[in-house]
Amino acid sequence: MSSEQLNDEIDLIELTEFLWDWKWLIAAITACFSVLSVGIALLLPASFEGSLRITALTKQQMAAYQTLNNTPGISTPIYAGEVLIGQTGVVLSTEMFAAFGNKIRQGRIFGVAHQSLDPAVKNFDGTTEELTQELAKIGQSYSFTLDKGSKGSGILSFETDDRELALAIVEMALSSATDEIRTDNLAAIAALSRSIATSLNFEMDLVTTEIDNALADYEVRTAAYRAQLKEQAAIARQLGNANGAAIASINSGINVAVEQEQPLYIRGYKALEKEIDLIDARGNGAAAYPFVTDYAELASRKRALESDKRLEHLDTGLTETQLTDTDRFEAANYDLETMVFEATTSKSLIVILSTLMGGLIAVIFVLLRSALSARKNQSPN
Repeated sequence: MSSEQLNDEIDLIELTEFLWDWKWLIAAITACFSVLSVGIALLLPASFEGSLRITALTKQQMAAYQTLNNTPGISTPIYAGEVLIGQTGVVLSTEMFAAFGNKIRQGRIFGVAHQSLDPAVKNFDGTTEELTQELAKIGQSYSFTLDKGSKGSGILSFETDDRELALAIVEMALSSATDEIRTDNLAAIAALSRSIATSLNFEMDLVTTEIDNALADYEVRTAAYRAQLKEQAAIARQLGNANGAAIASINSGINVAVEQEQPLYIRGYKALEKEIDLIDARGNGAAAYPFVTDYAELASRKRALESDKRLEHLDTGLTETQLTDTDRFEAANYDLETMVFEATTSKSLIVILSTLMGGLIAVIFVLLRSALSARKNQSPN
């Protein structure tokens, strides 16, 4: 062993013996720090990080919306090959979950809940603008994070010093978000109903007008044709052509090939007058519809509009859902009893670290005190 190593060992032994001699002072200083840290830890408010899992509604829960969502013609159709098997629907689990998450991220619902339940906010001492800024800040302190690779599951996270108050605030805020989504869906369905009703009325007016125009055209053409028949029948009478045979024999006798269309009186006044009687027998107005060109296609369109049941299906489907029941409606799944609170501040750790720091300070103090004393003794009088 070298002399330098021996001196180091001796110095360590002397240092240990020196500190042992001052153990009571060191212990006293350390104890003071421990007591002080315990007091500080007791005065510090508890701080927690809260979390709540939120998921989209299941297929079983969405079964109540099946009648509503499967109403033909209200949303994008779904085909299996060329066969129509349903509609995408107007009330969807994924859309409600996304809306729920957006309302959480916006934070307004939490600001309103704090303003109603949090004494610190209820008794806020400041201007309206400052209160608005404070509520916005509070709202942004709540976050919603989707699970990795998922669009239907996520975690609501926040920090709080009061677990009971936080539970009440979250309950109020999420209930508010749920009711807003219910109201939004009802408004969307009402708008859809108005749109369908407007479209049906427009189409009905259009096809009715087309039928009226077609009937008017028929009556004008028929009146003109009837007048022509009457005139031709009069000519046939003057010519003595009752059945069309006399003129036919004359044409046959002179052996003339008639290439152009022959006048109507060639048919004889009996045939022409009979046709006039048949036209008159058709009647007017609705009685004449069977003789109107394109009436069959127009009538089919009108019957389709009259038999359109979309509005009835919407009303029936709506009554089968929870949208009309505030207490039963759910926009997403969550259970407040599963909310987790994890302490973010460890008071015991504060005490331990403060005690260790107190001991270190005590040792340094003793060493400095000893060094200053030794230096004073070595200085000349």
